[in-house]
Amino acid sequence: MTIPFRRRAALLLCLSLLSGAFFAGCGASTPTPGADPSAVSSLPEGTGEESFSLPEEDLENYEFTVYEVGFRTGGYINDFADSGSGAPVLDRAIRERNAAVEASLRVRLSAVQKNATSTTGSAQGYGELQKLRATGDAPYDAAVLPAYDTAKNAAGGDLTDLLTVSGLNVNSPWWDRRSVDAFTVKGMLFFMTGDFSLDIFDATAVIAFNKKLANERGVPDLYALAESGKWTIDRWMEATALISEDLDGDSRFTDRDRYGSIVCDDSIYAVVNGAGERCAAVDPASGDLCLTLGTERTAAAFRRYVEFSRQNCVLRFQQKFNQDGTAVNNSASYHDRTMFPDDQALFLIAPLGEVSLFRDTDTPYGILPVFKLDEEQESYQANVSPFNARFLCVPAVQKEKDLAGRILETIGYFSSQFIPSAYYEKTLTGSKARDGESRPILELLRVSRAFDLGLFYQPADINKQLIYRFRQGDSDWTSVYAAYSEPAAAALEKIDLAFEVLKKK
Repeated sequence: MTIPFRRRAALLLCLSLLSGAFFAGCGASTPTPGADPSAVSSLPEGTGEESFSLPEEDLENYEFTVYEVGFRTGGYINDFADSGSGAPVLDRAIRERNAAVEASLRVRLSAVQKNATSTTGSAQGYGELQKLRATGDAPYDAAVLPAYDTAKNAAGGDLTDLLTVSGLNVNSPWWDRRSVDAFTVKGMLFFMTGDFSLDIFDATAVIAFNKKLANERGVPDLYALAESGKWTIDRWMEATALISEDLDGDSRFTDRDRYGSIVCDDSIYAVVNGAGERCAAVDPASGDLCLTLGTERTAAAFRRYVEFSRQNCVLRFQQKFNQDGTAVNNSASYHDRTMFPDDQALFLIAPLGEVSLFRDTDTPYGILPVFKLDEEQESYQANVSPFNARFLCVPAVQKEKDLAGRILETIGYFSSQFIPSAYYEKTLTGSKARDGESRPILELLRVSRAFDLGLFYQPADINKQLIYRFRQGDSDWTSVYAAYSEPAAAALEKIDLAFEVLKKK
């Protein structure tokens, strides 16, 4: 299934179509099927070198300090210092990027790192920046914090509006334009991501497929389906249904058997976002943050995925199996890490960082975007995991705000030269094999991420109901939405009011 150069070029042109505006419940117009509610336009082509001139200044070894907080422990990827992740190519790229910035501006880049302990606003992330605003201290020039923290810090007034930072151009191609548009609330932008971030690649949902099983079972050319825009939930179900094998012969389906698909709990977020829907998004007309889960497409995507996942060809791997074959929920179960490389599944739906763990195994695998709901949908949209995602922000109290802007812009520029290519190399190149066929997909994912503010703000936990009902096999989202939408909308209204207060300051 090798993609010739002409086909790969067509893939990028065909699949990188980004969509127009859509809102439900905020008084906006009728949605386009699968349209992105953040109303994003295509990213500029190229590296942007033509529109960016490196600052010619000597900052006399100014120490630019980035505060990094993340949930992973033991070798998680950092964005501004050697990660210790076991991927030398990434550490080398970070060092080269940092050295280029330091040489250009005569600055010193340093990072302070801590582990977060809560998904509702951690003491290390949200609490630390809240404290700094209260005390007026400014030890950090910038921060990279988990999505759960940056969302709370933004509404709490703990961050600087990036649109007010001189020297920082959020429209530069090294900043993710989809994040800029999705996170701009009432004309203010408090956090974003871009090419500087290794974590944002890892947090992006994908579907890995076992090339050997695909060939043995006569699965159609999956890359060709993706290229043509026909990689839909129907095609995924058809291929998944081909494999359901009781390998150990005990008449039960557990982690010892073979499946068409292995999925994680959060895959339901990927499916809803992949259908072009969001938990919450900003209405471009009013600037309000609105609940957007009450659409027919959300209900259809949820129903079809949940009902199909009840079958023996799908395994939700976050379960613990007892000796009698019964299962209990266990979020610490990682059956996918042993089952997928052991040829026990055709597909695996998971964040890209999880999939790339298999690069040094004997299993030949490829990478696909998460499927569309239907062929009429304008584009593939790649969910960004709320647990794994981290975003760049600037604390509200600053020593040199405009200086920070110039340095961040230079970091963004040099990041585009080093970071994405290093991530591609790490992901596609293993000790056993190379997977050049998936590179166009990685390039597609880079410009089609789906940022969902509702997954970060978690209004009245309505987002978690997606997971809870998926676990239970309850496919009736319409009834769930009716029961939870009012408190969720009220929670978002409080956040809107907080932003309104900040806007008036």
